[in-house]
Amino acid sequence: VATKKAREGLLEGAPAWKADFLRKNFDLFDALRAVDDKWVKAWLRDVRKFPESRRKLEWQAQDTHSLWGCVISFRPSGLRAKRMTHLPALVAITQTPVLGPLRRKLSAREAARLQGLPDGYSFEGQTDKATFKQMGNGVNTGVVWNVLKAHCARDRNLLIETLEGRAILEAVEGSPDNPREVLAQLFVAPAAVPLSA
Repeated sequence: VATKKAREGLLEGAPAWKADFLRKNFDLFDALRAVDDKWVKAWLRDVRKFPESRRKLEWQAQDTHSLWGCVISFRPSGLRAKRMTHLPALVAITQTPVLGPLRRKLSAREAARLQGLPDGYSFEGQTDKATFKQMGNGVNTGVVWNVLKAHCARDRNLLIETLEGRAILEAVEGSPDNPREVLAQLFVAPAAVPLSA
């Protein structure tokens, strides 16, 4: 956006964070044009050939110095880079994050681990796309476990009034603090196949 009037039109009514973001981009664009206007015009011609989903880079990695030092998400709205300490939420669409330092995508197994599922949990016969959709639609097992325990503790006085409530309370209060051990027993990882000599 080269004209002042067009820029003001974009800023008008925009939330403060977006107006600030746009102003910084306008300033960067002007500074680059002041150094080499011909290069900037050629660069813009090339960028306009990119699909819309690759024209925007949203940098949320603070002082990380390289894109390869980030978790990279390919989103319909553009690329998003975050520090390796923050993984975006798994969503039920194809936005598999790239782990920059490892130079590869997050695996379906790693996504399952993030949801609290043990390595023995099988996705056999299912595509990675379907697995990511399943993980994106799911809730971490530890979160569900702890919410249920907190709910039962809060409503203990109600639960003890009925036979069914007491059975639920007994099961929940007698369960381990973490579901990992129980899940690991339910879904035993297959044994490694020894290499033949």
